[in-house]
Amino acid sequence: MPSPEERLEALEKTVQRIDRRLGHLEGWATLRGAPPLAGERRPDADSGPSSMQAAAPRERSWAAEGIELEDLLGGRVLAWVGGSAVLLGVVFFLVMAVSRGWID
Repeated sequence: MPSPEERLEALEKTVQRIDRRLGHLEGWATLRGAPPLAGERRPDADSGPSSMQAAAPRERSWAAEGIELEDLLGGRVLAWVGGSAVLLGVVFFLVMAVSRGWID
């Protein structure tokens, strides 16, 4: 069984590795133009990865970006369409059942 010092050292190495990977991913997201999340902190380009500064949240301008298909067909719209389709199917089934004499 490893000693507490060895376990702590292994944990510190793991945290450092995760920190490096996260810094790499944040840099990749910045290059791809991903907007920062509200209250997100990103590394300052001049002082290296250990110095962090708060990034101001960016408001989304629909006039500048335009409405995308994903915004138009969001979860709420798809839920309404699905519910309407189920309701219409039930109505068609009842009409067919009455016409064939299954229901009086």
